[in-house]
Amino acid sequence: MFQFHRQQHQFHSQQQPPQQQFRPNVAQPSFTSDRLSDVCGRERLTSTPLIFGGIALEAGQLPWLVGLFEKRQDHGLGFFCGGTLVSKSTVISAAHCFRHPGRDLPASRTAVSMGRNNLDIWADGELVNVTQLQFHKDYDLNVFLNDIILIRLERSVGFTNYIVPICLWNTNYRLELPQGQKSYVAGFGPDGKGNENTDVARVTDTDIVVAPRCRQELPDRLVQPNTICAKKVGSGPCSSDAGGGLMVRENDIWVLRGIVVGGAINVEEHTCDLKLPVVYTDVAKHIAWIRENMWD
Repeated sequence: MFQFHRQQHQFHSQQQPPQQQFRPNVAQPSFTSDRLSDVCGRERLTSTPLIFGGIALEAGQLPWLVGLFEKRQDHGLGFFCGGTLVSKSTVISAAHCFRHPGRDLPASRTAVSMGRNNLDIWADGELVNVTQLQFHKDYDLNVFLNDIILIRLERSVGFTNYIVPICLWNTNYRLELPQGQKSYVAGFGPDGKGNENTDVARVTDTDIVVAPRCRQELPDRLVQPNTICAKKVGSGPCSSDAGGGLMVRENDIWVLRGIVVGGAINVEEHTCDLKLPVVYTDVAKHIAWIRENMWD
């Protein structure tokens, strides 16, 4: 039996530390330039080659990957989605992480963990409050339409070895990616067997599936003009990976191309069905809206 669903959050709970902003990573030389075009998409620590295929990230690898945490009434923090840093004060994620039937999470109850390759908010890194959520005006809960949100950080963050924004898709790049184009996705969610969230972020490679072929495997209503599909049999994002980025490497520069929206589940086995494509919001199709609404 086939069922398709938005990637839903599964709480990874921790007690809230005494302060909301604390303990920056030590020995983090600053960039000589703060211009986004000079620093975005570049990993500062390259001593160990990045290995793909569901492999754990080391500190400093994919340093734009962030974790979104809900401030709960018991004063603890619960991880619920991933996100991607795109400027000093802007994170991009999936709108359904914050708003879907039975859920409407405000900015005041959200915090962003960055500078870490794990979900341990006590580890070196930063935890930053959120002051504003910008939904796309045409976001539709019922279909995978404009499932994108911009998250405004309470303060601008400095770029370090462990905190770097990813580059946004340049309008001069090709708009349509070819079948089989190699791309990458990272997150903290459980594996395909539905196990609990991983302590350390993991990354895997995946291949672009062009829209006509994606519609052969998924219902037409799920493959919208502003979505993009990708898959790798046996590997890929699962629940709690929602909001994370689909990344493409262009001339050694990492560029954000998509946002994890949803994937298929095997109802009988209650696991992620990693034989079928995953649907992503296509960042390239939303780039004008992003640039108009993001913060510095």
